[in-house]
Amino acid sequence: MPLTGASPTFSHWSKATPGAPIATGAAMTELVGAAGGIYFVDITTTDGLEYAGQIDATVGAAPGTRYRMVSFSGTTDARLEVDIPAILADTNSLDTTKITTARADNLDEITAARLAELDAANLPADVDTLITRLSVSRSANLDFITSTRLSELDPANLPTDIALVLSTGSTGPWTTGMTAAQIAMLSELWQVLGLDAAKPLVVDSASPTGSRKVPADGSTIEQTTSTTGTTTTVTRS
Repeated sequence: MPLTGASPTFSHWSKATPGAPIATGAAMTELVGAAGGIYFVDITTTDGLEYAGQIDATVGAAPGTRYRMVSFSGTTDARLEVDIPAILADTNSLDTTKITTARADNLDEITAARLAELDAANLPADVDTLITRLSVSRSANLDFITSTRLSELDPANLPTDIALVLSTGSTGPWTTGMTAAQIAMLSELWQVLGLDAAKPLVVDSASPTGSRKVPADGSTIEQTTSTTGTTTTVTRS
């Protein structure tokens, strides 16, 4: 190679057309600083082609050191010039209705710990646990889950079914619906057992005469208790 401070030139040929050189006598530039004596030159290449180059160290070089031959290809920079626009075009043509921002964010949820659950060491244990919990009798119950039965839980059905239970004189699987009087009796039974947190049952166990009131003022239900010996009689006031 030429020594530092020289003025070498570069000529090159395409191996596809080896007859005439593509360019001759291109001036080479020396790298400065500690890399003196090393030269480079920018040339235009075509993607996929192979080249042969000749460095001429000029007539001032020592005998036997004037020429150096090199070979190179045009696959690096030229390939990038082709591939990058192609990649960009493919990216721009992605179906944004399928790859939405929310779905792209889901990729962040793919962690090493979660993927580890798919390892061969984990899957058998998980399947064994599932088999243990899903017994034969439990799996048989799945046959009872039908679309018709599940549809009864739809918002459009539940209010209708509840209204049927409460309606006056309605018919259905209960033979007859609950009348208003029956609903009132059921409500009072609930309260007189002290099960209505909004209207607590208050008991005065005085003997021989006491009281049971719902609520404390007896505005909803008031009963009188009368005790004689071991017998207590409860009557509504």
